[in-house]
Amino acid sequence: MRSTLPFAASLAVIAVSYACSSGGSSGSAEDGGTSTSSSGSASSASSGASGSSGGATGGIDLSTFESRFCKAFSPCCAKYPGWTVAEAACANNVEYHTLGDPSSLGDTKGLTFDGVKAEACVVAMEAAVQAETYCARARLATPCSDVWKRGPGASPGSACKDRYDCAASPDGPVSCAGSSGSGVCQAKVAGKLGDACDGEAASPQDNVSGLSGEPIDPSRLLLCYFGDGLYCDDTTRKCTARLGSGAPCSWHTDCVDGLICANAGDGYKCQAARLKDQSCDALYLRCAEALYCESGTKTCVDAKPPGATCTGNDECGAASCQSGTCVPSPGDPTYYILYCGQTR
Repeated sequence: MRSTLPFAASLAVIAVSYACSSGGSSGSAEDGGTSTSSSGSASSASSGASGSSGGATGGIDLSTFESRFCKAFSPCCAKYPGWTVAEAACANNVEYHTLGDPSSLGDTKGLTFDGVKAEACVVAMEAAVQAETYCARARLATPCSDVWKRGPGASPGSACKDRYDCAASPDGPVSCAGSSGSGVCQAKVAGKLGDACDGEAASPQDNVSGLSGEPIDPSRLLLCYFGDGLYCDDTTRKCTARLGSGAPCSWHTDCVDGLICANAGDGYKCQAARLKDQSCDALYLRCAEALYCESGTKTCVDAKPPGATCTGNDECGAASCQSGTCVPSPGDPTYYILYCGQTR
C-alpha cells in the first residue's frame, strides 16, 4: 500500500503558520552589499538571515525579488471571488515562504539570499502563471527552493540538519530527508520507463506517495511522475507506463488520466469513471469530471453550480463549499492565504 512519505512537505501546515504571521516587509541594503530582513519575517525569528543584493554577482536583490514574485502571482489573486491583489501584504510573506518548512525555522543563522537563484525563481513563476490551469493549483516553481542557503551547500548523501545545508542538484529538487536535525541531503530524481523507483508523485512540487521500506539510494529519491505518463509499480518497484482501459490495477493513479481503478467483477481494472446516473462510491467507483456521488442514492449527479447550497466540496465540482454555498475557488488555497488579500 502506498503512503505519503514522512519527509514530504505539508503545505497545509505552511498555510496555517504563515496566515498567522505579520510585520513589515523586508528590504535590500541601499549600498548594494547585503540586506537583512525586518521584523515579522521568518529570518527575524533568530539572529537573522542575510541576503546579497545580487548586484555584484548577478541576479536580483531581495526587494526586487519580492516585488516581481508578487506581481507574477497577482493575476491569480484577481481570479477568484473572496481574494484580491495585495502586493504589499504579499511581500511580507514571500521571504517567509521561500525559507521553507516552518519546523526548520528554529535556526536561520548563516542563511544567505542568492540573487541568481531568486531571479531564476521569479522567471519560472512568471512563466508558470501564464498556463491556463496554474491558478487553480498553484505551486512554487522548483528554483524557488534554492533562494536561501547556508554556506556552499552539501552534496546529496551528506549529513544535514535542514534543507538549507544542502546544495542544489542537477538531478532535481533537494531536501534534508530523515529525522529533524540529523538528516541526509536527498535529491528527487525523475525516473524513466523501466527505472527502479522509490515512489511516485504528480510532479516534483507535489507530495510523494512512497513504497514501504527505505530508499534504494539515500542520496536520491527515485520517483515516477504521473505527468511523464509513469507510476511506480508496487510489485516490480520500477517506473511503469500508466495503464489503459481493462488493465489490472491497484489504485487510480496506476491508470491514465480520465480512468479510475475499480472492481470489474474479475478483479480491479482501469476503466472509465462513472457517468451520470450510474452507481458510485467515494473511494473506488468515482464519478467523471463535473459530476459527484450523491450520498443518499449512491449515483453520479451533476455538480452544483456556484451559488448553490452544499454540504461538501465534492458537490461543487471545480468550486468549493464555503459556509454552505458553492463558491469558485482554487483547489489549494495555500498560496492565496500567503500572497493575496481576503475580501470575505
